[in-house]
This record gives sequence, C-alpha cells and structure tokens, in this order.
Amino acid sequence: MTPVTPPEPSLLTIPLELLNHITKDFDIETVQNFRKACRKFYHYASSDLPKFDSQLERLIISQYMFYKDTVEVNLRCTDGRSYNIIYRKYGNGCTVQYIDRELGIDRKRGLKFQDYAEVAGNDVGLILRNQRSAMKTLIVMNPEDNSLDLDLIGRKSAEQRLWKVLGAHLTSRKSLLQVEEFEPYITTYTNREPQLLSTLQYLDPRSLELLNLHRIHFGKGNKISLDAIVKTEHWKMASRIRMDSVWTDASLRDFLHFKEAKISIEKISVDEMVTLKEIRLQNPSLGAFEIKFKRLIQQPRLSYRLGPAYRSYEDIGDIRIWPIPNNDKKVHFGLKMGRKKCLTVQNSAVLHDIDEWAEVFLRFR
Repeated sequence: MTPVTPPEPSLLTIPLELLNHITKDFDIETVQNFRKACRKFYHYASSDLPKFDSQLERLIISQYMFYKDTVEVNLRCTDGRSYNIIYRKYGNGCTVQYIDRELGIDRKRGLKFQDYAEVAGNDVGLILRNQRSAMKTLIVMNPEDNSLDLDLIGRKSAEQRLWKVLGAHLTSRKSLLQVEEFEPYITTYTNREPQLLSTLQYLDPRSLELLNLHRIHFGKGNKISLDAIVKTEHWKMASRIRMDSVWTDASLRDFLHFKEAKISIEKISVDEMVTLKEIRLQNPSLGAFEIKFKRLIQQPRLSYRLGPAYRSYEDIGDIRIWPIPNNDKKVHFGLKMGRKKCLTVQNSAVLHDIDEWAEVFLRFR
C-alpha cells in the first residue's frame, strides 16, 4: 500500500479554524493588507470573519462638495488609533491614499480601471461587515444635489455607486449595525429624506440614542422634510435630537417624546406649549429643550393657557416657573419673542439660579 504523502504546509493549506484564530486579534489595517496577500485570503477576508471585530468607535464617510471625484473615510477605533483613507479618481482608475498620523504613515497606491466610489464602498463595507460591537458615532456627508450646475450633477452617480456597494455589504450582515449617534450632513436644495431613510435602514433602532442633523452651508435653503422619518422606529426610539442650521415644518408634537432636543421649526402653538409643560411636570429627569421657531400660533391665549409670567422682560420675552409635584425640581420655561424667537425649557432643582439662566436665555437676540 502506497503511503499518502501529506501536502507541504503553505498559506493555501492553513485550516479554517486556524485562520479564525489568527485573525481574531487583527486590526483594520492588518485585515486590509491580509486580504490582498492571495486569492484565498481575499475571499476569506471578504466574508464574515467569525472572531474578528473591527472595533470602530467613529466612522466618517465624506464626499466633498468642492473637490471633485473624491471620497474620504476617517476611522477611529476603540484603542484610540485613527486612520484616514482618501479615494480619488485618476485617469481610467483611482488612487487610494492611506494616512496614519500617529505612526507617521502616508502612502498612496494606484488602481487601474477601478472606480474610486465603488472601491471606497467596498472597503468601508468590508470593515462594517465585521463590526461586532456598538459604534459610538456614524457621520455621513453627502452634499450632492441635482439642482447644482452640470459639473456637480455628474457626481450624483458617484454617491449612488458608493452606497450600492456599501449597502450590499450592510445587507449581508447577520444583524443591523449598532450605532449610538447618527450624524448626517446634508444640503437642503431638494428632498434628502430618501437618502437619510436608505442609511437608517441599516442601523439598529434599539441602539440609536442621538439623531444629529447638520446642514452643509452652501447657497440658499435650509429646510428639510421629515414626513417619513418621524414614522420610523429610529425616530421613535432615539432619546435626543439636534438640528444644526436645519429647519423643518414638522410639528412640535413629533419631538415631544425626546428627552433632550435642540431644534428649529417653522411654527409652534400655545396648545403644543401646554402639552410640553405637562410632559415636563410628569418627567423630572428630562434634559433641556431649545426650540427656535418663526411663528407663534394662538399668541393671544398665551397668558390664559400658561398663567402669568414669573418674570417678564419688555419687548424680549418672559420666564415661567412651575413646581414639579413630589419633587424638589421646577420647570423653567423661557419664551423669547422678537426677530429671533426661541423657547427654552429645562428642569432645575435650584431656584436661585434663575438670574443666571435668564442671562443665558436672553442672549438669543
């Protein structure tokens, strides 16, 4: 009987169990290099690595408004290391620049006949495919808009190509991506709500704590529609909302479930203020609400519905205070009228800080 000669040990004959053990302690950079070693490692690292965790703390995906054909990805891991990867169109292909400032690494490589947006979507997708732990922050900057000039319209397809590849990876995950803070940067020329919804579908609503909407300051327009977003589980389950330079015509009632809010809405009614007051009186632990608005509905009924002011400031606004039942805290309710209208509400246990709080309240002129 001829003895069977075992194959010589090589990278191609490493058992899957051993590969799983080897890769469990890899960092993101090592995985990216590992999958380029050979075809076997590429297919292995392009699937779910059962014991590997990307351990991202923050991810920024930025598609520039003024630098054409460029995507920048910023990664910060839980061990404190940060990486910048810049993808740019170059001739018939693209370049990928890898920057690690902590280690002084800055290297660039070229890829022939490959689309920079698809390469970026694939790289980020593979990283997120193996993100097991919860991520602190996801920031997405998609400034493209089809109302801009022809040169910028061409970049619209780049966003679609990036998210088509990235979305395929996120869809293949066994569970939704856990993100605590989602921060989209958007333009407000046209309705960007579909793009926000398409990103939210990959996020686990149970882990989401903060929705932070930013406006990219370019040209006119600063209003966004939230008609569909307010119906999502992500909106209903998040505890905090912020809107930086973004206005909406959504009702204040759509925001009353949040524990903390900093928002800008078109109008607010006295009835909504009364509802907000009752909610605050029933929940002493709620955080601060800062509501900028343009119109006050039912203003003649203000004093009748909310009662007399604790302190009034002529031509500026007034402050009302209500004690919270069975609690040492009080609801501070500041309404400022004039050119810049604002309603500021917070719960406080100390009454003598009213002067300091009023000073802050009056700065919004």
